[in-house]
Amino acid sequence: MMTNGRRTLGLALCASLMLAGLAVPTVADPWNTQELRPLRATSFELGSQRVLAFFVPAEGQCKVTLMIADARDDAAPKPGSRLSLRIEPGRSATFDGRDGQSLRLACRAEASGLLTSRIKTLAASANDE
Repeated sequence: MMTNGRRTLGLALCASLMLAGLAVPTVADPWNTQELRPLRATSFELGSQRVLAFFVPAEGQCKVTLMIADARDDAAPKPGSRLSLRIEPGRSATFDGRDGQSLRLACRAEASGLLTSRIKTLAASANDE
């Protein structure tokens, strides 16, 4: 069940993507690898953060955009951040979240797709829960 804060954040992110002519995001299965096609968005929860990812092929590379915000339960979400990067085909980049979880992004040959994988990078301590 979505809380008002998550619903508001999700609606704001979806609205910004739709205004840019992008597809509505889908939620990825936890810890599984997913392949994105150009202009198709997906969202991930990385501990206390929510990440929305999409890419477009540009100059033979994957031009990736990540929109990052706190996953909050209250009705007043804080503004998030946007990170843009380019990944060469056959190479990957990793976004490390705060809570020992990361998002690995790998550009496919000819920038035809982007593999996304959620990975655990650190063991969570008992104090983090």
